[in-house]
Amino acid sequence: MITKRTSILFISYIIVTFVLAYIWHLELFGENYAQLGAASLRPEPIFQYGLLAIITHAAIMTYFFECFFKAPASLMTALKLSLGLGAVITAYAAFTVAAKFKIEPAINYVLLELIFGVLHYTVIGVLYYWLCNRLPAR
Repeated sequence: MITKRTSILFISYIIVTFVLAYIWHLELFGENYAQLGAASLRPEPIFQYGLLAIITHAAIMTYFFECFFKAPASLMTALKLSLGLGAVITAYAAFTVAAKFKIEPAINYVLLELIFGVLHYTVIGVLYYWLCNRLPAR
């Protein structure tokens, strides 16, 4: 059943992810990614695929929070859930991309993505903790 809380969690994930990813990948470290060669993967990224990935992540994160995070719960529980799920997504972004494409030095790309993943899923965990403890489940 899709509740108001489910919808808010889902939409907030998408918004926060877009904001964080834009700031991190384009504003703060855009030059670093370009120097590593990551920007040369595709001159014009396919926006729809990126959006589809974010929507998929939002659906999975929201589903698991709705199943396993029962308010009131601790911030530590929310962070464990968020960072645990985020580790799967981040590991792919950091290691598989670096393994498949010519990004040099690869370790710099991996570190940027790992740090972004920890930041991203920490923010999501705190946000979901706050929302789940304030919005009724039904």
